[in-house]
Amino acid sequence: MRKTIHALGGTITAAAFCAVLAVPHAVFAAEPGLSAITITGAVPPITHLPAPTQLGDSQNASFSAGSNAVTVTELADPSAHVKAASITLKFEDVSTNYSARIGLYSSNKGLKSGGKIITYQATADAPGISLGCTFDGATSQCLSNIAQAKIFDREDITLEINTVVNASTTAEILPEGIYSDTLTLKVGTTL
Repeated sequence: MRKTIHALGGTITAAAFCAVLAVPHAVFAAEPGLSAITITGAVPPITHLPAPTQLGDSQNASFSAGSNAVTVTELADPSAHVKAASITLKFEDVSTNYSARIGLYSSNKGLKSGGKIITYQATADAPGISLGCTFDGATSQCLSNIAQAKIFDREDITLEINTVVNASTTAEILPEGIYSDTLTLKVGTTL
């Protein structure tokens, strides 16, 4: 026997009525609680320029990694004229997270003793950048072109250092003394 319920002018079976009563809890479900969390972090400009190592053989020069120093074995030949010397250093896995350039800086504008300068050349090479500079008593810095600026991604920079031996540099006798300079390689945007 089927029971019917008369409501609002219609007829509903008891089973259908029970189904209608079961639905309201789904229709009135609770809204979930929300909490938005903001996560931030900053990455500063990063430059990784490790200490250099000697690359290959050198001519009349040596490198001490502990003191980061190049020593010219014999700066003058037996007639007291400048003698050829060269060495290549390698800076491995140089990295920046911004577009950077290379700069070479000489504190004495050459190898200096008293008022005397011995000219030398320094050349820094990296993929896409080559920067050569002659420190001859007049030049104190050389900077790579802004158009060559790049992001370094674990790339090597080689630095070749040579005394300049030519008719001009061998024309005079070198006075006795300790000749020195501090050569600085910089990698960055503001050089």
